[in-house]
Amino acid sequence: MGRDGGRCDWVVIHDPSNTFTQRNFRLCDLRQSAKDSAWPEGIAFRNIRTQQAMVFRRGQLTPTTLNR
Repeated sequence: MGRDGGRCDWVVIHDPSNTFTQRNFRLCDLRQSAKDSAWPEGIAFRNIRTQQAMVFRRGQLTPTTLNR
């Protein structure tokens, strides 16, 4: 299962399309969906355990600093 252990630790905190708002995902799913360009531009995620944040922009999932 990899480093994320199959836990759905990533919650959508901003979704311009409002399709995935407040849904939880595994890190491996975030990465694969980014490779497939499945995320809407500007969608943002926060790890519920570490508070790390990532955003999907210009076809890439990148770490970011987001206001709470």
